[in-house]
Amino acid sequence: MGQDVLGSTINTLLFATVGSQLALFIWLFDLNSPLEQILNNKLLVQEIIAIILSAISIVTSVPLTIWVFLKSKKEA
Repeated sequence: MGQDVLGSTINTLLFATVGSQLALFIWLFDLNSPLEQILNNKLLVQEIIAIILSAISIVTSVPLTIWVFLKSKKEA
């Protein structure tokens, strides 16, 4: 059960991020910016950090929620 939730949540996070930043990627590549400048872009770095923090929170919250649910089910 946790695997299905975790997989679909990560897919949603990935596609939402790519969709929201698609215009930025197109704009940076259209400017013919070097790779170093693209990777040093504040907006891109901010989005990468948001992805990493979101992934960490998803990976920790799903198993924790399942554990709490199973613990409360055993007590009932």
